This record gives sequence, structure tokens and C-alpha cells, in this order.
Amino acid sequence: MATKFARRSIFRRVADRAGLPRSITPHTLRHTMASNAAHAGLDAATIQGLGGWKTRAMAERYTHAARLATAMEAVQSRLQGRTIAPELQRPPEKRT
Repeated sequence: MATKFARRSIFRRVADRAGLPRSITPHTLRHTMASNAAHAGLDAATIQGLGGWKTRAMAERYTHAARLATAMEAVQSRLQGRTIAPELQRPPEKRT
């Protein structure tokens, strides 16, 4: 079994070759996978298996977040074209 340092070194080399930013970690990749899977409609049991979580509750966090995001998108579409008080508006996203 590889040491923690060896695993980190291997991950960094693979991430560099893939052109991923230096800030990427195995945790962020796992989180991104689970979020994308939930938004794609996968159930918590499948996400749990893919992510390797011991409890279903951890995977259910992602499916819950996906349902909230879907609800927010529905609300936003209903508000399209309406004036919203400035204090309730989301600040503009920064372009990088």
C-alpha cells in the first residue's frame, strides 16, 4: 500500500498531466463527481457506491442539494422578466 506522501505525489502528477489546477484535490474531485451524479438524477445508493461513503446519509446530502438547485432554477425561471429588489438579487459572477 502506498504511503500518504506517495499517493499525494501520484495524484499531483496525474492532475498536472490532465491540466487540472493546482488547487484540485481528491476530495474536490469526489465532491464534484457526487454533485454531478445527483444533478444527473442518480439515486443516493448509486452515488454512495461510486463515492465509497460508508453511510447513505453522506450521499443523500448531494441528492438533497440537487433537488434544491432544481427548485431554485424553477423559481428563477418564474421570475424571468420581473423586477427584483436589489437586496434580493444575486451579485454578478466574477469572470476569470
